[in-house]
Amino acid sequence: VGLMAARVPELQLGRVPDPRRKHGRRWTLRSLLSLIIVGLATGRRSLREVEQLTDEMSPSALQALNLQRHMPDTTIRDVLVQVAPDGLRSRIYGQIRAACRRKAITADELPFGVLSMDGKVTAIKAWGDGLAQRQRYGGNGDGDGGARRLVRTVTSVLISSRGKPVLDACPIAPETNEDGQFVQALDDVLKAYGRLDLFRMVMYDSGACSLANADAVRDRRLHYTYRLDSKQPTLLAEAKRLLGARPNDEANAVSEDP
Repeated sequence: VGLMAARVPELQLGRVPDPRRKHGRRWTLRSLLSLIIVGLATGRRSLREVEQLTDEMSPSALQALNLQRHMPDTTIRDVLVQVAPDGLRSRIYGQIRAACRRKAITADELPFGVLSMDGKVTAIKAWGDGLAQRQRYGGNGDGDGGARRLVRTVTSVLISSRGKPVLDACPIAPETNEDGQFVQALDDVLKAYGRLDLFRMVMYDSGACSLANADAVRDRRLHYTYRLDSKQPTLLAEAKRLLGARPNDEANAVSEDP
């Protein structure tokens, strides 16, 4: 409770734009979002469990976290589906910068900062457009199968720091994919933290392994490590042809940091 009471205020959740009408608000947006964070930190796996958490917490814990008792899961859900992602992302940026100011984020796992980026996806049953991509499955190709919506992000984690903090979660537009969203996701992270020099290398799996993305990283004076696998059979076959028979001691270049 002490940790959450000290760190959640750093997010300044009161600065997230509230999409609700002013009339009839019973709970502040800051309280609702704070409760969700506390629920995540305590292992709650649904909004129903988050609601139960407010009934289980002691009055002193609720007071310390500035929460109210019995916040309905339906109210939390109705607010969450309206909040714009960029408003929440800006609060992540603010907390990471605050952690850097108190020297809580350092490159203590590797001799240089490394940003690991990866695509994440959540399947939902809702049919609203916007940030969700429609995906069909099953059937015989004539459109009689099922369908679902996929909400996808490029999530960026600073793996060179012991705490592995998440620096950003960039929504992937429905009309593109990880590969197409990569440059925008990287630029968003650099815009938020570029002056802090948190990382010098960018890592990604085969989902964004392309010459265009590699060039984009180098254009930003960074280094990259991409995974190459069977999803790119032509590139993989060429890499095996050029490198597969070469022993380690014949590498083009070798470097070792002290």
